[in-house]
Amino acid sequence: MVLQKCTTPEDKVCAVITYMGHVAYQELHDKIHPERKPRDLTYDQIVSILGQIFEPQENLFGSRIAFRKICQVPAESLVEYEARLRKASTDCRWPAGEELQSNLIEQFIAGLENKQLKQSVLLKSSKYKKLDELFEYATDILMARKAVNEAETPNLPVNFVNDRSRRSKRNFVRRGTRSQKTARTRYRCGDKNHMAPDCEDESVRCVTVAGKQGIFRASVQELNSRTS
Repeated sequence: MVLQKCTTPEDKVCAVITYMGHVAYQELHDKIHPERKPRDLTYDQIVSILGQIFEPQENLFGSRIAFRKICQVPAESLVEYEARLRKASTDCRWPAGEELQSNLIEQFIAGLENKQLKQSVLLKSSKYKKLDELFEYATDILMARKAVNEAETPNLPVNFVNDRSRRSKRNFVRRGTRSQKTARTRYRCGDKNHMAPDCEDESVRCVTVAGKQGIFRASVQELNSRTS
């Protein structure tokens, strides 16, 4: 409002110096000191120097290289991905129109995380000249696939899931108990063809006789007599 009321270049310089603030004035002073003072500059020069200080221009080719590396990250929505692309394209300084839209569409497709969505969008990309149109098409595909997946997913009752988990736990306990019992009462004498309660002679067992390899059946009394 103040600058609109200023008509002469001198008045604009005085107005912008007065209302730019202490920090901006200090930065401007340090930039041109000691050759010149802020009041020695024109209005356009002040605006240009302040732009260089607070809004430095990005390197054109560096910005375009960074733009080509933008990809959709996991858990990032299409809306967020599109917004990042549009923001990064401002530093690339492509002319508004077909060139800008072509680069946006190209990188939008290249950076999609979902391969199936990328293939579907790539097949129809020649029909769209603007990113808005292609973005809307990609969103429709995602919504359609989500609806199909929800329709095909069976709605199992909660009690059914709980019953299955209970049965599995009971079977696990029973199997564990049977295996432990079998391990304790498998056999006593070394013969695996019968259980311990069916063994004919409880005093007979499998032992390894010192000095000889192999398993021999012998009674406890015979072993004691040999060792003595």
